[in-house]
Amino acid sequence: LVKKIKEEGLWENTLFIVTSDNGGLALEETDLHGHLSSNGLRQEKSSAYEGGHRVPFVATWPGKIKPESSCDKRILVLDLMATLYELTGRSVPDDQGRDSFSYLKLLQGVPDAPYRDKAIITNGRLYEGKQMGTKKMEDAICVFDGNWKLVAKWDKQSKAHKKWAFMNG
Repeated sequence: LVKKIKEEGLWENTLFIVTSDNGGLALEETDLHGHLSSNGLRQEKSSAYEGGHRVPFVATWPGKIKPESSCDKRILVLDLMATLYELTGRSVPDDQGRDSFSYLKLLQGVPDAPYRDKAIITNGRLYEGKQMGTKKMEDAICVFDGNWKLVAKWDKQSKAHKKWAFMNG
């Protein structure tokens, strides 16, 4: 893909992003062969824990993103909408992407660029065992505030978040 973009003479004006929508798929077979798709993070794809939603984000943009630079700030895939709107000089329509936050300045390496230090992941799950063939799955929510994380399990009987874990780091 990169080769074709370069052949077409578009590379110098292209923001190229590689990412994923949620964590690594965890199957017993992949673990047995040494492929740990969540890279040691707790649980896997769709989980409320970080292994379920923390994914790589790699971007290159000639003349805009410093080569080999990195950023340790939290971004969400849903923020790509506001970022691309800002990149094109447009505003996100009021009826779309209401909670999308632009991280364009982070991509550009602007010092003290604004970033999202709070987030809520509402579609998380908690698994007992591996994803495929798991015995039990519970709905959960994950809330981030700076380095603090709250993971709360949904209790179907009382219809409330009952069990929870609170972590720093």
